[in-house]
Amino acid sequence: MALQAASIRSALVLANLFASSLCIAVDAAVRGTKVLDAIVIPNADNVRSYLHLPTELPAYPGVYIQWKSSHPDVVSDRPRGRIAAGVVKRPPVDSDAVTAHLTACLKDGGYRPLCRQFPVTVQPSVDVAQFSRYAMTNFARSNSNIGQQVYFATSVGNDPTAWVATNDGKAVLNSTKGMHGIRDPVVVRTPEGDRFFLIATDLNVDGVEYGWKDWNWAQSGASRYIEVWESDDLRNWSQQRHVLVSPEEAGMTYAPEAIWDPEIGAFVVFWTSSMYPKGTHYSSDKSDPNGRYPLTGGRTLYSTTRDFVNFSPAKVMTARTGHGTLDPVIIPDGKGYYQRIVSDRNSTGVNLT
Repeated sequence: MALQAASIRSALVLANLFASSLCIAVDAAVRGTKVLDAIVIPNADNVRSYLHLPTELPAYPGVYIQWKSSHPDVVSDRPRGRIAAGVVKRPPVDSDAVTAHLTACLKDGGYRPLCRQFPVTVQPSVDVAQFSRYAMTNFARSNSNIGQQVYFATSVGNDPTAWVATNDGKAVLNSTKGMHGIRDPVVVRTPEGDRFFLIATDLNVDGVEYGWKDWNWAQSGASRYIEVWESDDLRNWSQQRHVLVSPEEAGMTYAPEAIWDPEIGAFVVFWTSSMYPKGTHYSSDKSDPNGRYPLTGGRTLYSTTRDFVNFSPAKVMTARTGHGTLDPVIIPDGKGYYQRIVSDRNSTGVNLT
C-alpha cells in the first residue's frame, strides 16, 4: 500500500509539473502572439523607401526579433555596417512591383519558435522630372486658429522671389490633433523622389481651449509632439499623425526639420527644445521649487526614422551655454560637410550663428 501511495503521489507531481509546463507554454505563446501583433510595417502595400524592421519593441523589452526576407536583394534582412536591415532596392522604372515576404521570429523570452510573415509590395523606381520651379509650405498668421495651419505656394517659374498661393490661398491641411494648430511646416523628400513627409510644430498661440497659456508656458510646458503628414504626389495627403518625440524634460518641441543621412540609411529629424531637470514642470508660480524657472536656452535635439512613424529616442545634438539654438537648419554642401544655421535668441537678441 505504501508503494502504491508513493506511486500515486509521484504521478500527481508529474501531472502537476506537466500542467504547469503546459500553462507556461500556452502563456508564452499568448504573450508571443501579442508581440507579433504589435509589429506594424507602414505602407506595406506601397513600399517606396527603406523599411523600419524592429529588432525589439519598447513595450516588450528583452524580446528580440529576427527577420528573414524572401527577396534579400529587394528588401535586406541583415544590417550592413551602420545601416540597419530593411534597405530597399526597387525594381527598374516601368517594371512590375515586387512582393517580398518578411518573416519575423521571436528569438528570446521563451517565445521560440513563434514567427509571422509580413508581405510587402515594393513599387518600381520612377524617373523624377527635371526641376522647374519651387514649392513652399508655411503657416499664414500668428495668433490665429485659421492662420496656424498648413498653406502652400509655388514660385512663378524658377523665380524664388515671386510666389502664387495654392488652393485659392486657403489652408491645404488643418491640424485636428494636439493643439489644433501648427507652425514651422517643412516638406521632406525621400532620396527616391516619390514620397514626401510634411512635419510641423504642434503649437497654437490662439488656442486657449487647447492648452495655450503664455510664452513662458510655451518654453517650459508646451507640446513634446510633432505633427506629420505624408504624400506620394504633394496633392493627396495621409491622415495626420501626432508623434511624441521629445523627452519629459523638454519644455517645447519647435521647428522640426529633417535630412537624409546615407551613412545610416535613415532621416535625422532635429528640432529645438528647452531642457529642464527631471521631475520639474511648468508653473505660473515662480516660487514653486519644482517649477521651471529660470527659463533655459534651447538645445537642438534629434531622432532618427525611416518612416516618420517609428522614431529613435531623442538625443541632444548641440547646446551652447548662454546661447539659444532656435530653428536649426542643416544643409549638406555636397563636399562632405554639413552647414548648420541657427537663430541665437537669448539675451543677445536674434542673430544667425
